[in-house]
Formats: sequence, C-alpha cells, structure tokens
Amino acid sequence: MVSLVATDASGPTPVVERTDMRHPPACPVHEGYKCYPVPCPGGELFLVRCCLFGLPAEVVDVKVFRWNDEDNAWETVVTIRERTFFAGRFTFAVPSAAEAGTRVNTIHVLRSVYGESHIYTVSLDDMTLRMSAVEGCDDDDDGDQAFWALPTSFGLVAARSSDTPGGLSNEVMQTRSEHCCKEEEKEDMMTNSAGERRWCDFHTDLLQLLVPKISFIDFLHLKAVCKQWNSITSPIQNAKVSPLLMTTRPAGGAKEDVLEVFDPVSEKKYNIRVNVPASGLKSQGSQLLHFTKNGGIIVSRGGDHMFFLVNPFKDYPNGGHVIALPALDLLGHKGLSFSSVPGSPDFVVLATSCTPDDKVITIQTWRMGDEEWKEEILGNYDVPFFMSSQSPVFQDGVFYFLDINDRLGVVDPNEDEMEWRVLDKPDQPIRGSTEVHLAEWEHNYLVEWKAELVAIFRDSADGSVRMFKLDRSQMVWSELEVMEDAAVFWDRRNALIAVLPTGEDLCNKMSLPNYSETDRGGRTRSFYSFREQCYYPSFNAKEPMNAVWFQPDLNALMATTHQ
Repeated sequence: MVSLVATDASGPTPVVERTDMRHPPACPVHEGYKCYPVPCPGGELFLVRCCLFGLPAEVVDVKVFRWNDEDNAWETVVTIRERTFFAGRFTFAVPSAAEAGTRVNTIHVLRSVYGESHIYTVSLDDMTLRMSAVEGCDDDDDGDQAFWALPTSFGLVAARSSDTPGGLSNEVMQTRSEHCCKEEEKEDMMTNSAGERRWCDFHTDLLQLLVPKISFIDFLHLKAVCKQWNSITSPIQNAKVSPLLMTTRPAGGAKEDVLEVFDPVSEKKYNIRVNVPASGLKSQGSQLLHFTKNGGIIVSRGGDHMFFLVNPFKDYPNGGHVIALPALDLLGHKGLSFSSVPGSPDFVVLATSCTPDDKVITIQTWRMGDEEWKEEILGNYDVPFFMSSQSPVFQDGVFYFLDINDRLGVVDPNEDEMEWRVLDKPDQPIRGSTEVHLAEWEHNYLVEWKAELVAIFRDSADGSVRMFKLDRSQMVWSELEVMEDAAVFWDRRNALIAVLPTGEDLCNKMSLPNYSETDRGGRTRSFYSFREQCYYPSFNAKEPMNAVWFQPDLNALMATTHQ
C-alpha cells in the first residue's frame, strides 16, 4: 500500500520527516478512490477520501480521516467543525469559515473530468453531496487545469449572510422553531388543565377515516398517542405505503444510532432509532447501508467488518430488530444480498467478492444459527465475467449475478459445494454493442419484478437510463420503454420496482435520492421520466451519501401494531 510522505518545508531545503504514514483501510464498498491530504493550521492533518465510480468517474461518497499521533494511525471523523476544506490540485483548509465567509463543516473538491471542471460540495452536517460544473473553465489542449487559489485578502471581508430568511442561520431558525413548539405544548397543557377534552377523548371511529390518507409511519405514531388510539382496528394495509429513502445521520456525540427516513408520498422526514451494537474500534464511524429487501437492511460500521441485519420497524419504536452477522472481511467486495424474510426456510445471506482480474470469485453464505460464514472460492476462467458492483438477486432458489457486459452468472446456495456458472444465454449485447468492457462504465442493476428479471442501466456520462426484461422462455433481453403500473426507485447501492398507493403520480418514473430544498424546509425530489427520457428538475441536485431505498414489510408491521 502506498504511504504518504511528510516533509518539513519551513527551511531553505525541504526535509523528509517520515514515509510510514499509510493510507486508511480500503473502502468496503467502492474500489476506486482518490485521497487528498489536508494540513491545518495548528498541526492537525486530515485526509479526504473521495470514492469514485463509473466512466467518467463520479465522486459518489466522501470519507474524512484525522491523523492520531498517539495511535500512529488514521481515525474516522464525521465533522471538521468550523473549518472549510478545498481539495484538488492544490489543497488547503480555512480554519474559521465564519470569519472567511465560507460554509462551515464543508468540503469542496475540484476535479477535472474529460476536459470539464466539476466542483463536488460535501456538507458534513447532513452528509450530502452536490456536483456543479464550472462554466467557462474547460481545459484546453495545452494541458492547463483548474486549481484552487487563495487570495491575499481571503478572510478579511465580512462573512456573507446565509440563505435562510432574514439572514438568520439554520441553527437560530431551528432554535426558534423548537421554542415555538415548546410554547405550543405549554398552551396545550394549560388548555387541558382548564377542562378541555383530551386527545384520548377523540372518537376512534373518526380516526379510522384518516388511516387511508396518511403514511404508515404516521399510522404507527397515531396508535402510539394513547391507549384508546392503539385500539384502532383499521389494518395497516389501509395506510399509504411506498418505498422510503433511508440515510444515516452523522453520529457526532449521539449515544444512539438514528436513521433518517424520507417518505416520498407524504413528503415527510422522520428519525428512527436503531440499536446497532457499538464497534470495538476507538473511532466508531458511521453506519454503512448495503442492501434492502423484505423490510430488512444490511448495515455495517465502517472499518471493523461487523455486519448486521436490521428491521427498523419491527419492535418499533424501541430500536428495531437487529441480527448480528459474523465478522466479514471482503477484499474486492462486490455485493451483499439475502434471499427472503429472516426465519423462513430458504433464508440465506450471501456476500460476494472477486480478485481485480475477476478470475477468482469468493462466495460466502450465512444462515440462522451459523457461527461463521461458509466460504467457497470459485474459479472464473472459462468465460470472462466482470461482475457488477450491485447486489445479486435471489429467484427460484438461486442467486443471479449481472456482469458489466450483460451476462448472467448463477450460484445455488443450497449445494454442498457451490458451483459458479455463467449462462450461455442471453448472449446478445443488451446495449447494441459488442465491445467488451473491462471496467464499470455505468451503474448496472438486476431487479426482480413480477417473478421476472429486469436489468436497469444508467450511463455515467449522460445519465441516460434503459431497462430490459429477460424473456426466460427464449433467454433473450427485450427493452422496456415504459412502466405504466409501477415506479422504479434508484440509489447508488440498489434499485427496486414497486406499485404505489392509488393516486400517486410516480408511475413510469425513476425516483432518485437527489432533492432540492424549498424555502419552508421541504423537499422537491428528483426523478427520471421514462416517457420523456430526462431528469426533473435536475440530476445534479443535492444527494445524500450512503442512502438506500427501503421497502417496508407489512407483515412485520402488522405484528408490531397488534402487540
């Protein structure tokens, strides 16, 4: 592994002080990345790691590390506090963003991609990423590239006002909102003490009429108001249920892990507590979200190889149901998946990885009661198969894998000695080209829909999206140009297809994790229209890092609401 070189440049001649500062452990999700050392006034040294994907390479995730002199190692941090980092060909830190007029706890990464300069702005407050093109800054043939420069007057001008109404900071606005809420609570208490009727006196028959008009999370909250409301007999299926966008909140000094959930139907945001066991590492790091299915989500903590299967709405709101998986060290990680609901006869968790040349594939499986993973190292010599980095799909008792050249691979987890097979068909190129790709140019997804396999491709260059369904009778792909009765939900980890509640205008669209914020704190979500083949309002809106679309399991929710 390449080491960093520390040099003392204070004298007339630079002096190398040390060469043993190795990079942090490899990212468990992304293979490609670029690191930017950021020295700060006062002697602290940070490292910004940008995870890359596709061709041209996009920045899809960012991690920040700080050098710990006592441990002689890098430690993960979730905040740079009052600083602003500028990373690129020349990198520097602004120690006081408030004085300099820059955004606190923010990183700006300048990258040149195919002659165009892009700025990726990372907010560590809400763990979001946004890309913007630098207009009029295309690199010419002379080899010049854009870079950050620090003007001599930097930090001497007054700090610019924020974008919130009246120049108030978000913190002040939040404080005032909390104060108003507390005042309203006091008024409610005073009103109740004056003899007004309580919430529990509200007739439950009227509440039944509300259920079809609210989201299932609000339904759970409704039943938790009081004992009388918990007796509502309307089944949770009557509430509106759609895939939810789940993201992790920065851990900071919080003692509990919290998932932030956005419901695109109600357009509301919720915080859900999950009891994921603490890491054995000194630096806990944030949770990583890998794969979701049947109301469960595979979660890990960065760096310690511990994985968990979490159902956040089972035993809600008491921290969810958590199953600890054995430690898993994946070199060349490609995907994680599980077959069905935990506890079902065919339940199995599968993890896959491969060598850089894709000649050797490692398949690991785990079932309830196993103390360790069952591992099979399989050769991939006969037919070139360059595995996609997205999760495999379980169907008809086997796991299907999609490679970056549209081939399908199959593994049967029930075999005593698992075998790796590349299917002879389908053998035609999906995208109309016989060119063999040796690296991932785009996002390739395999999805199950109505007992069929659907392949979804998003081009990294122009963002175009195409879908294909496998005709298993002839083993050929046929293109799906529209999807009138369902909606696609896309993120950097997975994709899923779902039927939405009646009256929701999301069919024939692909919902993204990206969003724009409104003046009142709401969200305008981004989506791709299959009919018009374009993004609305834009693909380059703010994108939460480490986000996945999650499909709730109504059966588990029914068990929770009947307790």
